[in-house]
Amino acid sequence: MEFLRKSLKVYAAALILFVLLTLVLAAVLRYTAFSAGWSFTGLLVIMSLVSALTGMLEGRLTGKRGMLTGSAAAAVFVLVIILAAGGIFADSFSMKSFSVFYLIPVAAGAAGGIFGANSGS
Repeated sequence: MEFLRKSLKVYAAALILFVLLTLVLAAVLRYTAFSAGWSFTGLLVIMSLVSALTGMLEGRLTGKRGMLTGSAAAAVFVLVIILAAGGIFADSFSMKSFSVFYLIPVAAGAAGGIFGANSGS
């Protein structure tokens, strides 16, 4: 039960950090001369950073199989973000919202998981 509670804390912190960084990106795009064409790239970078952090924390929590743990944690995080965005902004959810580019945050989560599992707790 303790593992589940700690894991939920990791995901809650990741979602809060993602929302805060997304708001910073929105402010930068709104109030500076950056092109709105960079918004998807910015979101992908933010998602990769948060996925790496999530993978690191989950890898540290389990202490073994960091690559698998980190990539699974990042995949769950990316899926939650895609489903939330699809539920909020789309009339109907379709598989078109899944892109190959979402594998980048999963790879970042795997790298974070390796780092987290190898760092001492």
